[in-house]
Amino acid sequence: MKTKHIYVRWMLVLLTLTILVSCEKENTSTQTNLFGITSPIEGQDLVRGEIITISVDYGNVSSNLVEVRFFIDGIGKESITSFPFNYEWNTSSESLGNHKLKATAVDNSGVTVSDEISVKLVDGVIGGDPPLARFSANIVSGNQPLTVMFTDQSFNNPTSWIWNFGDGNTSSEQNPSHIYNLDGSYSVSLIVANTKGSDTLVKDSYITIGVGGGFGNPCPGMPTVTDADGNLYNTVLLGSQCWMRENLRVGTQISGIDEMTNNDVVEKYCYDDDPSNCDKYGGLYQWDEIMNYTNYEGAQGICPVGWHIPSDQDWKYLEMHLGLTQEEADAPDWRGLDEGNMMKTTTGWVEGGNGTNTSGFSLLPSGYRGAEDNGFNGVMENAYVWTSTPFSDMQKWYRQVGHYEGKINRTYNYKGSGISVRCLKN
Repeated sequence: MKTKHIYVRWMLVLLTLTILVSCEKENTSTQTNLFGITSPIEGQDLVRGEIITISVDYGNVSSNLVEVRFFIDGIGKESITSFPFNYEWNTSSESLGNHKLKATAVDNSGVTVSDEISVKLVDGVIGGDPPLARFSANIVSGNQPLTVMFTDQSFNNPTSWIWNFGDGNTSSEQNPSHIYNLDGSYSVSLIVANTKGSDTLVKDSYITIGVGGGFGNPCPGMPTVTDADGNLYNTVLLGSQCWMRENLRVGTQISGIDEMTNNDVVEKYCYDDDPSNCDKYGGLYQWDEIMNYTNYEGAQGICPVGWHIPSDQDWKYLEMHLGLTQEEADAPDWRGLDEGNMMKTTTGWVEGGNGTNTSGFSLLPSGYRGAEDNGFNGVMENAYVWTSTPFSDMQKWYRQVGHYEGKINRTYNYKGSGISVRCLKN
């Protein structure tokens, strides 16, 4: 009988232990045992002044989680009671150096679990990139004394600037103003730097002072040029290039519904079939017509003797004179900053789209004649100008400047489109 009682008592002990172990596992399963701070990470450097999102991971017990409490350096900041249980930490008023971040999760049984990490607040850019030097000037040509205001437009947060104005003078200001007192052509350079490195941009022959450097100053010895029909054009010197200051208007007008043909007669479209628009904006021409049905870059085409249809490379030289880098000039689509505005006339563009015309190029919004619908579009809104460079058999490079954009678009169009032409002296 005694042996039986001992056996029963041991069975009761085992049963009690089993129940206790079972209860312990059940309690553990309700705890947020996978809880932790996932962002930022232990030991991470953070920039003071930024808003840092403190994120937590609550594992597979999200249905049990009811609250996450956040502490900075032991001071309670906020209690978040809804998904995604993140806290936005504004570091603007925090001190530089190390800080303790703590998050405490509470489940629906009142059980809590915490995680804590250390981070460091620092000044400057963490994980940033070296700067990329970019700049522009409010004017690039004129007569001395000429005051030029330079604007830093560099990327990636430079912290120092070294300007060389090309006439022996320098500046360490971010946006300096400089007076040119002697005639000549000046290259301008900018060196920018931050803790990650430095970059240098040089714009060759960027500022022109004196002859050819004014607001639309003519080419030396050739202030005007006459086309085959006797039309007179002003010229403008840009760098070492001599351009017509106006769009070409040579030729006999034909209807916009007709295609131009190789018939030994120079043909042109006038916007909306109105001859007065040719007088104002110049003619619109299909590419084969301007090339006089040749297919090589730099052809004279329908330009006067001693002049030619500018190539894509000729246009790049002009654009770099106005401020584009080589990399920007070689790229397609819209490039640069305000070089298009420097080419546009100061009146005649819709919706506040007038330019500064600081280059004297005097580009007007002449519109175009479509290759597919033969319709006229874009007058007072956009200027389109052919190059002599093919993109493909059917499409050719051209330039666009718009009323809504200060940049210059390098792109291509069907050769059957009617587009403006500028001539360039050989």
